[in-house]
Amino acid sequence: MDSGAFKTWLQSTRLLDRRQRARALRELGATEDADLAEKTAAVVPVKGLPSKPLQSKTASLSCPHCGGDDIRRWGRANGKPRHRCLSCGKTFNPLTGTPLAALHYPDRWSDQVKAMINGETLAQTAERCGVDYSTAFRWRHRFLEALTHGDPAILTGIVAVDKKFILDSFESKRSPKGKRSSLRKASMQSG
Repeated sequence: MDSGAFKTWLQSTRLLDRRQRARALRELGATEDADLAEKTAAVVPVKGLPSKPLQSKTASLSCPHCGGDDIRRWGRANGKPRHRCLSCGKTFNPLTGTPLAALHYPDRWSDQVKAMINGETLAQTAERCGVDYSTAFRWRHRFLEALTHGDPAILTGIVAVDKKFILDSFESKRSPKGKRSSLRKASMQSG
């Protein structure tokens, strides 16, 4: 990681809440510091970690409905924070406007991803996740859509193409009657 990216990452850690800080410390291998951070954060700020974020967490959000920047916290719903846009008056959560919006059972999504990675059938996926076959189908398509969500629609700049694969089967295609393809003629003449 270059120094500019590291500096940006380091500044973004100031936006983490207490639990997120403790989890980050645990991931970095500082388990004793993480346990201390989690236990003492409610009472005493941990040395080296700011007790409050330097800027509001909603400062980087914009309304998915109108694009407005004047956002306020608006409680919680289904375990996710809600926000309200003061420009249009509509509320939204972090998944609004994404392919994962309005999908239920987020605790089972990791099972869906594992099943997709393993190449399991929809019936196997539905059984693994404990959902109906049609739900597993809908989730699969939403997750595949989420992979391309936010990708640019148009390529810009210099593009290099290495190989081209044509997914077409010529097995059942026949050449016109009485005419053989040049490839077939060549193989018959050599044999």
